Amino acid sequence: SFKGPALHPENKDQEDIIDEAIYLFKTLVFLKNFEIQSSADRVLLYLTLYILECLKKLQKVPNKMEGEKQLHSLGISSFDLPGDPNFPNELSALYAKPSGHEREVMRQYIQQLRQEMGKRLLPKGFPV
Repeated sequence: SFKGPALHPENKDQEDIIDEAIYLFKTLVFLKNFEIQSSADRVLLYLTLYILECLKKLQKVPNKMEGEKQLHSLGISSFDLPGDPNFPNELSALYAKPSGHEREVMRQYIQQLRQEMGKRLLPKGFPV
C-alpha cells in the first residue's frame, strides 16, 4: 500500500514477500546456514534483519500508538545500501553494489519494504 517500485498483489488475500518474511521469521533466525537460491531469498534475509530491528523498537514502547510512531520513523529513516559502510555485514557479500539509476530504484524498493513491514508487523506486536 506504500508507493514504490515493488508490485502490489492483485488479490488482497495473496501472500507476498512481507507475509513470507513474517511467517518464516522464527525459522530464519535460528538457521545456521541458509542457501541463497534466488533474489527473493536475499530480500527475505534483509527483511529478517529488519524485523529484528523493529522488534527491538517495539520492546521499548508502552502501547500500540507509540509502536506505530516508532515503526513509521524507522521505516522512513535513512538506511545504507549494499556497498555503503553500514550496510549489514551479514548481507554485504550477497548483494552487488548498485550504481546510478539502479541505486535509486533499490533505495525506493527497500524503503517501501520497510514501511510495509512496519505496518504489518505492528498488529502482531499489539494484537488488541
